[in-house]
Formats: sequence, C-alpha cells, structure tokens
Amino acid sequence: MSFLFPLYLLGALAVLIPIALHLRRRPARDRIEFSSTLFLDPQEPPNRRSRRIENWVLLALRCAALACLALLFARPLWRAQTHSTPSQGAVRLFLLDRSASMRQSGAWEETIAALRKQAASAAPGDRIALCAFDQGLEILVPFTTAPEVTPAIEGALRSLTPGWAGTALDTALLSAASLVQEESRLVGNEREIVLISDFQESADRDRLQTSAWPTGIRLIGVQVPARDAPPPVNASLQVVASAQQEEEEEGESAPGVRTAETVRLRLSRSGGGPEDAHVAIRWKDQPTSALTVRLPPGASRVFHAPPRPTPESMELELTGDAENFDNRAFVAPRRARPVRILYAGPQTDPGDAKSPFFFLSRSLSPTQSLRPDVGALPIGELTAASWQDLDVVILTGALDVSQAPSLRNFVESGGLAVVLLADAASGAWLAALDPGFAVSEAPVKDYALFESIDFDHAIFRPFAAPGLRDFSKIHTWKHRLLNVPAPARVLARFDSQAPALVEWKIGKGRILLSAFNWVPSDSQLPLSSKFVPLIYSILGEAGFEHLEPDRYLVGDAWRGPSGDSFQATAPGIYPVKQGEEERLVACNLPPSESRLETFPVESLAAFGIPVGRTGRKDAEPEADPAPLRLQSAEWEGKQRLWKWLLPALLSLLLVETWWANRFRPRAAETFAG
Repeated sequence: MSFLFPLYLLGALAVLIPIALHLRRRPARDRIEFSSTLFLDPQEPPNRRSRRIENWVLLALRCAALACLALLFARPLWRAQTHSTPSQGAVRLFLLDRSASMRQSGAWEETIAALRKQAASAAPGDRIALCAFDQGLEILVPFTTAPEVTPAIEGALRSLTPGWAGTALDTALLSAASLVQEESRLVGNEREIVLISDFQESADRDRLQTSAWPTGIRLIGVQVPARDAPPPVNASLQVVASAQQEEEEEGESAPGVRTAETVRLRLSRSGGGPEDAHVAIRWKDQPTSALTVRLPPGASRVFHAPPRPTPESMELELTGDAENFDNRAFVAPRRARPVRILYAGPQTDPGDAKSPFFFLSRSLSPTQSLRPDVGALPIGELTAASWQDLDVVILTGALDVSQAPSLRNFVESGGLAVVLLADAASGAWLAALDPGFAVSEAPVKDYALFESIDFDHAIFRPFAAPGLRDFSKIHTWKHRLLNVPAPARVLARFDSQAPALVEWKIGKGRILLSAFNWVPSDSQLPLSSKFVPLIYSILGEAGFEHLEPDRYLVGDAWRGPSGDSFQATAPGIYPVKQGEEERLVACNLPPSESRLETFPVESLAAFGIPVGRTGRKDAEPEADPAPLRLQSAEWEGKQRLWKWLLPALLSLLLVETWWANRFRPRAAETFAG
C-alpha cells in the first residue's frame, strides 16, 4: 500500500493525546463529608498517578479513530503491478539529426559512433527506439527491448545518410516526446530522448515556445562534431533572382517589358577567425568565368553572377572555403510558356487605333516566361470549332446567341473569356448564360472615375502598394450599367458605384466582364501605364503567371494548375510538367543549413525541457517524480479507498461515544446526617 499524501500520516501521532489523558495525574475521587471528622485538621488528599490503564477498550477506540482520520487524509492506494520485468527498464529514444548541415566534415562519422556508444550502454530490459529528422521525423526502429534492438539499429544505419533538407528541431523534439510518452504511458519508469545533432544555431525552435513539454521526459544532448574552437570558414551561395525578375517584382519595370537576364546571388560567410576570406564563383566546367569575392567575418553580399556562358549552363560552383556540401547553386533557364489567345470583335485590323485589338496586340509581347500567340477573328465568324485549343478568348461586340453554349463549355473546361461591352446591345447575349444579367447604357455627365477596387483579388493585388494603387487619373467617358447575378463578384466600381469590372466563375474557368470597351473613346485605360500590368495580371489569374517561381528549396512542395505535384529531396534541376508544357525548375539547399554556428544544448531548458549534456550519471538531472505523482493520483482516483475509511471512522466515533457514556463513573451518594 502507498499513500498519495504521506505527510498526513504524521497526524497519527495524535494517538498520544488519549494515552496521556488516560495516564494523567488525577485527585482522589468520591470525597465524602461525614460528622466524625469535624475535629480533625483538614488536609489535602494526596494525588496519585495511575500506573495502569483502567479502560483499554475506550483507549483503543479513541486511538483507532485518530489513526483512521490520519489515513483518510493521507489517501491510501494500492499500486498496480507492472506487466513484466522488461517494462521496468528505461524508455529511451535515439534522435539523429540528418539535415544538410550534418554533411560538414566529420559530423556524420561522429554521429554513428555516438549512437553505437549510447546503444551499447543500454541496460537489459530498456525499451529503445531510433528516429531521424530533418524537416520531419522518421521512425527507423520502433521501440524494441535491449539487447535485441542492436541488430535493428545496425541495419538501419547501413542505408542512413544525411539529407539535404532544413532542421525542424522543434517538430522533431515534440514528435519524439509524444512517442516516448505513449510508450511509457502505463508505467513510471525512466524516460529520456538522446539527441545527437550539431545543434545548429539556425535550427527551428519556435514551436517549443508555444508547446508544453511532457513531464518526466529528459533530454540528453550529444553534440557532433565535438569542437573546442569556432567552426571553420564556410561560405554559402544563394540564388536571389534574375535581375529582370527583381525589377518587375519591385515595380521598377512593367511586366511585358523584356530586359536581359542576369543572375543575382547572395554570398554569406559564417565561422572562421577575424581574417578576410577569398572565395571564387564560376559556372560549372567554365574555369575562365571565375569571379573572386572578398568576404569579411559575418559578411553577406549580393552581386551579379558571371554571365551565363551558354543557355545550358545551370550550375554555379563556389571554391575557397572549408566546407563543400553547400558550394553549389542551381539556376533554371527561363523558358517562355505559350499562351493561345483569340480576339473576336467587329474590327480585327491590328493597325486600327479605334479597335481594342490595336492595344492588345502591342501589350501582349513575348517575355522570358510567357510567349503569347495572339490571333484575331471577326466575332460573326465564330463557330463551335473556333473555341478549340485556346487558353484565352477576348470578345467585343454582339455574340451570336448560338455560340453561348460553346463559350460556357470553353469556360467550364478552364478557359478565360474577357468580354468587353462596347454598347448595351453587345451584352444582350449574356442573358443566355444567366437570366440575371442585364445591360443598359450608363448616363455619364463628364467622366467616371474608378473607385472601390478590390485589391485583395489576385488581378489587382500587384497594384496594392501605396505608389501603384492610384487609379484616379484614368477617366472613363462611356460605360454600361450591369445588373450582376449573385454568383458574380464585382472587382472594381465607378464613383457612381456602378460595376466596372466583374468576375463570374463557371466550372474551372471564369468570365471577366468589362463595363467599358478598351478603346480611347470609352476610357483612358488603354493609354494608361497600368494597362499592360493589368493584362498580365489577368493572364496570371487564368493560370499563366508571368513571374512563375523557378526556384525552390529542398523540401518545398509545388503544385501546378493541372494538379501535378513536385517535391525534391536533393538540390538540382528538375523537369516539371505544367498542363501540357514541361519546364525546368531549380531546387537549392536551404540557406540556413550553411550557418555552422551552434547553440548550447542547455539553452533548451528555457522551454521547460530537463536537459543533460551527455549520458554520464554525474551530468544527468535528478529523476523527476512528477510522472509518478500523476500516476499515483490516477490510481487513487480509480480506487477511492478513502470512501471506505470514512464510514469506518464514523462507526468508531459512535462506538466510542456509547462506550464512554456507559462506563462513566457515577457521583457517589451523599450520606444524610
């Protein structure tokens, strides 16, 4: 038997009180006055000490009641027996860091040696498991009793090598703690996680701040490689962007304006002494293109890479530092993606400045990421076959109602239809798609201004910056009034609150309705500097992103518009299928893995983790009794032995009261004279 609150057992010492009362000094009893003692000198009768207990039963009842009360407060319980002898051993989980930084010189060899040493120190009956982590946790060997686990560990090590992903230390520790807690849920044995890692300063630890560490699980840290001096000089190479892409992302040049592509790099240094380091950067197999850079301690510089010697050159190399696992950077060639666009309207002459086709044909110029293929067809000549093999259709003028089903099928299959309303009559066919559509001419006194633009939508999101969101200088002379059905979304309104641009999603595609025509007689938008970026933003919403990302990090997941998924496990150049097209993307090492500075394992104690540096007994913290207390509370809550002690205590008190009243001494009768 055990007790949840054993200190209350000290209350049992209260049994000394009734014993002392039964043995106390007391005066003589039954003093009787009678006349024959009238002439004697009065004297105080001598006190006497009781040398024997006169009422053993009463004393026993009182002592038993006090002892029962002490037991009641101490909350007794019967401890459950463990299932078998092996479960009495420790529960230990070996956690190996296999992130890219473990590829530094000597780290992995020391990791294997440290793991074997830790596994050899396991006592018979210990429950051992082996896991490895980078951005996620992988169970290599489930919990197995020592020494049977040793062959399984050796088998796992034969195929285990460091990866190329980042270090999600917080995710790995919390997942490992859950595994240990589940394995030792019903027993109160020793629990620990042995973490073998380089304890990289850039490892992710944010989740440890917001997550509670399970009680009773301690962390033993084994640092590899063991160093007494700072890490050697290591320079890392990171592709920032092409110069053209950076300018377009920062708004320095508009999308569609083609510039020469140069590769921009970031070179960072970590470790080493106070001396400057000199490193060289070149394209692979091109020694004559080397560029030498001087790096002071802790420096990080952005500069242009040497010119790409050939379009097939896709790998940059760095030389001159101590570590070479991070000395490669891959740059994918930017291949233009074709976009098939058809303009259908009453005027298809590209030289006619009064036609929207005049401005569209000049705006849709080839870029390094998109290759628009623009065709034109009179709107009256559209047939069911005209909608085949198209990505975008731009309509202006009155569409034959018989073509409405073909347009719907085109949009439902993922196409984009841009409808420019030249007059009220040109929108009458919209009722064939939805009876809720109605178009009429808007009364405009002088001009209308854009207002209430939805900058949260993908089309206008590129204009959300403070210097780009001003559309007030664009005057619209004529526009139409749109009665929009419920499924449609208004993206922009005029100052009269009339819809200016409306999006209507149908199936996989969408219809974009413009309440005005894209000609100078209707609006100044085609003459505005915002027209070309708006066109490419509309194409991007249709799945033809102008600045498609071609740079990924190991572990990143990517999914194209067609649903094809991609995830690389090592740096390199990978082909990715996007719809019917195939392009190349570059996957590089996470930049954080090149920082070799370390943090002390003891700093993890700030997150509430009991930490020890090594597996030595003198370095281990005292065993935490909290799990045993919680387990005892669980058992006591199920057994509730105190409920049986309470009626026993009340019974003892009732019997004691009855017995004391029954055998209470009666007062002696006084003799009458």
